[in-house]
Amino acid sequence: MNTVALEKKSARKAASALRKQLHRTRLGISAARHFLDSIPLNGGAVVSLYWPIGSEIDVSPLVDPLLDAGCVCALPVVEAIAQPLVFRQWHKDDVLEKGVMDIPVPVPSAKIVIPDILVVPLLGFDRTGYRLGYGGGFYDRTLAQLRDARHCLAVGYAYAGQEMENLPTDKFDQPLDWVVTEKEARKFT
Repeated sequence: MNTVALEKKSARKAASALRKQLHRTRLGISAARHFLDSIPLNGGAVVSLYWPIGSEIDVSPLVDPLLDAGCVCALPVVEAIAQPLVFRQWHKDDVLEKGVMDIPVPVPSAKIVIPDILVVPLLGFDRTGYRLGYGGGFYDRTLAQLRDARHCLAVGYAYAGQEMENLPTDKFDQPLDWVVTEKEARKFT
């Protein structure tokens, strides 16, 4: 492993342990308020959420307000390793199936959509807008592809305590446009 890879591995371990200490469902409600007050939403915008696993901050408080605002909700799907994510439309009452790593995903017959806004899970973020993910590169590949084709917003969704002083980055890392926490919504670009 190169130096950046080793630094990222160490940072992931520390950030994961910290996030487990921060996990609180009620904080997802506060984060949702900051998101809805700050992130520009157009009627009909496609917003990719994520199904929270482990101690990830809960995005479910966003679903009803997004749908009420005329947005289309989607969930990411890993269809192939080392490839960008695919996004399938999702309604809160839809049946989900187990995807890669047993993460719930919409069924294969769900409509594939292209998100305007990606709500991105993370282990850590820094003051320059970079995120520490899980190491698969799915969101970085996806954001690079979407940004080459059109404008989209990447919104990191996290606990405020997940902010880190400095994250190791490389040429593949895609910056976030915003980070939303239970305390604030912060714009980077």
